[in-house]
Amino acid sequence: MKHKSLFIALLLPVCLNAQGSIASGESVEINAPYATKYPARNLGSDVPASNAPISLIKPADALVLHFSLFNNSGKQEIRNKDLSATLDAIVAVISKTPGLRIETREVRLAGADRKYISVSSSATTSSTQLAIYADLTSEHRPYDRAKQIRALLDTVRFAGDTTLNDGPAMLFVRNPASYRRELLDAIFADIAYLQKKLGDGFEILPTGLDQPIKIRAASESEIELYISYSFTIRSLRNIPARVGCPVAPLKQ
Repeated sequence: MKHKSLFIALLLPVCLNAQGSIASGESVEINAPYATKYPARNLGSDVPASNAPISLIKPADALVLHFSLFNNSGKQEIRNKDLSATLDAIVAVISKTPGLRIETREVRLAGADRKYISVSSSATTSSTQLAIYADLTSEHRPYDRAKQIRALLDTVRFAGDTTLNDGPAMLFVRNPASYRRELLDAIFADIAYLQKKLGDGFEILPTGLDQPIKIRAASESEIELYISYSFTIRSLRNIPARVGCPVAPLKQ
C-alpha cells in the first residue's frame, strides 16, 4: 500500500467536518496516535469538558477512520480508471469483513489531461474521501479495530499512481437523541435531590433543557452526552406578597 503526505492541506475542510453519517449518527474526533499517522490533526480531542451539572458516559458504537484516495496521473483516462479500480478493491475487502462498513464521499474524477509532466493541480487530480466504520464491543477495543483496518488496507493492490492519505480518527454514536429520556431523568433526579435539601423556602428554575444533546470524547472508547442547561435557585421568602389592584365600583 502506498502512503504519501502530499495534499494534506486539501483534506482538512472535508475531514474535520465529517459529522452526519450512517443511521443519522454523530462522531467526535479523538486523540489516537495508533489510528492515524497524523495525531497532531486530532483537534477534536482538545474539546473541553462540558460544564453541565449532569451528563451521561456511554460506550461508543464504532471507531471511524477517515482516509483520502488520490491519483494525479497525467492522463484523464488512466487517472480515473486507476482511482476507481483501487476504490472498488478497498470497498470489496472492507465490505466482506464482519463488523466493518465503509462510506464513500465526494468522489471527484478530474476531466483534464496534464500538459506539463512536472506540474499537477486540482484540475488534473482525481480523489475521493473514505470513512471506514468498525463496530466496538467489549471484545473489540479501538486499538484492535484500527490495526484490523490497516492490515486489510495493506492487502489491497493500489492501481497505478493511486495513493492513500490518513485523516482523523473518530468515535461514533448512532443516535444520541435516543439517550435524551435517560439524561433528562438523571437531570430531574438531581434537581429533586437539591430541592429536598433546600426545603420549601426555595425553588429551582432550570433553563436550556430544550437544547439538543451534545457529545464529546470521554475516553478512547466512551462518549459523554450532555445538554447545555443551567438552573437558578430562588428564595421564596423574599418575594413580596402580591397586592390586588383596586377595582372601581360599578355605577348603578
